[in-house]
Amino acid sequence: MEMSKKYYLYVPYEYKQQAKELGAKWDADKKKWYTIEENINYLALINTYRGSNFYTNYNGTHMKPQTKSLKEESDEENDKKEHYKQTLANHIEKGGSDDDNFRKNYSVNYRNCE
Repeated sequence: MEMSKKYYLYVPYEYKQQAKELGAKWDADKKKWYTIEENINYLALINTYRGSNFYTNYNGTHMKPQTKSLKEESDEENDKKEHYKQTLANHIEKGGSDDDNFRKNYSVNYRNCE
């Protein structure tokens, strides 16, 4: 079985529950949070939990203000995946095949939308 690549995240202690709810996992050996591409919230996690999105002051570590919430980002990602699955189903229904040419030509390339 092929192991999924781990993408390590910067998750301050104050945000660990939020990251956990989005599917982040704890690597006990490295003592770091991570995610894998198969996680439905993968993009939200890697875009949010970067060191550059946080600042530290005398009150601790804080997330910089965001224009969208994590839930909104996750919902948008799920909508894109649903749209892709529906487009693929329509393509197959019209006699097309589920092949890489369709996937390459489609602007949003989701291979793991099962």
